[in-house]
Amino acid sequence: MDEIINREIAQRLMKIKGEARGTHFKNDADFIIKEKGEDGLKNVEKELERLGYPIEYKKINQFAFYPAGLRAISLLAIKKVFDWPDEKIKELGAYAMKVSWIIRIFTKYFFSIEKVFEEAQKTWAKYFTVGELEVEESNLEKNMLFLN
Repeated sequence: MDEIINREIAQRLMKIKGEARGTHFKNDADFIIKEKGEDGLKNVEKELERLGYPIEYKKINQFAFYPAGLRAISLLAIKKVFDWPDEKIKELGAYAMKVSWIIRIFTKYFFSIEKVFEEAQKTWAKYFTVGELEVEESNLEKNMLFLN
């Protein structure tokens, strides 16, 4: 079976165009500490160093931009170190939504799903230099909106 992540894959991932805010790394670190403790975070950092792309999560500037490829490498290293299934990685992403200050502001001040989506699209560029949000599924009666 092929490895989830190795140096060759990491090098290819670093060619991904675009950047992501450091807040993503900070949220990942918080989730790891919650689930696996400080030692768990250190194990992920060791794996990233082994791959040639060291990250010290606690030194990440949440407002700075980092290569999108580094974000992908980080997620794959987390998945590998803890042998987490895709569902757990999705849980990690959902955790960020629970703790994100911008999401809390949206839910507090914007009352309609349509308005939240409109504002989320505007905010996307503040967190990523590539891509855009698209509606994957919506159910306005239940106030549900799944973005991709």
